[in-house]
This record gives sequence, C-alpha cells and structure tokens, in this order.
Amino acid sequence: MGFHTTEELLKETKALCVKNVQMCWILTYFKLSEPICGSNQVTYNGECHLCSEILFEDRTIIKVHDGPCETSSD
Repeated sequence: MGFHTTEELLKETKALCVKNVQMCWILTYFKLSEPICGSNQVTYNGECHLCSEILFEDRTIIKVHDGPCETSSD
C-alpha cells in the first residue's frame, strides 16, 4: 500500500462523494448519522454532511477520523 498525497486524497474523497451523493439524500431521511472529524477540525454530522460541504461549498477537506473533532477549547 502506497502513500497518498493530500491532493490525491482530496480527489479520491470528492470522487466518492460524487458517486454516493444520491444515496446520501435518501439516507438523511431514514438514518441518523454519526459525527466525523474533517481535516479543517470541524465536526460534521456524518459523511453525507461532509460530502455536501465538499461538493456544494467547494471545500477542500477530507475525513480525518470517526467521532467529533477534539479541540483545545472544549
């Protein structure tokens, strides 16, 4: 397994979001999402919310980990 550059990770994330966008619209009505942490240290209400930011707000972020982001202000 090779290492990915940040640019490659951003492209892969955006491609997955485009692929799954229709499923996200359906899932938001039927399933609660678990929080995830974005590379901008913002907690999103699931991968669909993160994808919405990437696709519709043109943000350059990726998922860092499952669960909320840890901040020093908490």
